[in-house]
Amino acid sequence: GGQFNRNEYNGFYEGNPLQYTRDSWRLYMFHMLRIFSDTKLTLSGFMMINGQMDFYELQNFGGINVGIKQSFFDDKLTITINARDILRTMVVKYEINQGSIHAFGDRYTDNRRIGINILYTFGFGQKNDKGGMFNMDE
Repeated sequence: GGQFNRNEYNGFYEGNPLQYTRDSWRLYMFHMLRIFSDTKLTLSGFMMINGQMDFYELQNFGGINVGIKQSFFDDKLTITINARDILRTMVVKYEINQGSIHAFGDRYTDNRRIGINILYTFGFGQKNDKGGMFNMDE
């Protein structure tokens, strides 16, 4: 998927007239591959192209996430392992050049995470749903 953004500003900054326009794109994706009947591999990610935050102009950055999900015992036990920002691509380089402010640099927030989730479902199975008053099959 994709999202186009346009930031337009026509006003005053530090008492002087300022016209500012910047276009950016956010691209994102999500994929799931069923390897076996009870094993799923997921891949997701995004990329920001010519990003912006207020008057800060951001260079391209993004992130890629992967995961694997395995089910056991007729789906009563599910183990999921996920990893975020596996390529360490969330380094955001920025620049601002407005009025008396001239700054540039980069910022990195460590978003890399590895997680494991173990889910076991106890119980007697699924409850039968009679469908209520809109059940037309009777």
